[in-house]
Amino acid sequence: MFRGYAVQTTPRFANRPSRYGYLEYCDTEEFQAHCKENEVIYMQNALYGRMRTGRCVDTNYGYVGCGIDVLHLADWMCSGRPTCRIPVPNSAFKKEINCPKDLKPYFEASYTCLEVQTAPDQLCHSSNFVLPSSTSGYLSNHVTMETRVGSEDCPWMIQGRSGQRINFTIYDFARKDLRVSGVQGVCRVYAVVRETGRSRGDTICSGNSRIVHAYTSTTHAVEVRILGKKDADNPEYFLLKYEKGDVDNHNHDDVCRVVANADYGVDTGNQSLNSMMIWDRWC
Repeated sequence: MFRGYAVQTTPRFANRPSRYGYLEYCDTEEFQAHCKENEVIYMQNALYGRMRTGRCVDTNYGYVGCGIDVLHLADWMCSGRPTCRIPVPNSAFKKEINCPKDLKPYFEASYTCLEVQTAPDQLCHSSNFVLPSSTSGYLSNHVTMETRVGSEDCPWMIQGRSGQRINFTIYDFARKDLRVSGVQGVCRVYAVVRETGRSRGDTICSGNSRIVHAYTSTTHAVEVRILGKKDADNPEYFLLKYEKGDVDNHNHDDVCRVVANADYGVDTGNQSLNSMMIWDRWC
């Protein structure tokens, strides 16, 4: 679902989506994105320059079509957060384009809001707790920085049925030049996952792409610890999507030691305390 509007300082005709589905933000205007509680921004498109005639470019002086895709920068400024603003003109975008300096560029953008998993931070002071949920969802480091839910001392626990495997995909909104690829031997760690019955966890790192498959479990229960602190000077925002796969009847693991009642249950297995458990049904 598209959401977005401009703050205007000079009179212009109404900002309506172009035939490409974007809104245009002209010189001296401001792109603003807002999402509801328990949602974060996900930028879908972002262009900067003089792409075509329209609301911001009335006449073609021979320099239309000189815009550039700035989605990676719009991600860095907006994606993964509940609100954001991008002023026009924008110095970060200007470094990217090849339009004549004496002509005013504009910004085209669209975004959607993604619902993310949340829980009251008071739950981190109690024992294991269960969060009923669907078979897939998004874990947000913004939520962890604000509430501690999903942190190292209050991890998420994603619980499927026996025989299910859980896939994780990272949505990386860091600036391209700030990403560090694990392939090169250096890893910017975003999260640590640890499967039931294992003493050590596996790291999920930033990479060279915006969306990357990060991990597939071998069991149906996985602890997830999101790293990063709210007081960091320039936090990098990301989402970790989990998806529970089909049940493999030939490879049931033996970690179905759970007691459930009605909507909630308490893990009686070998899980650490203060784990948030996301599940669709018990095995």
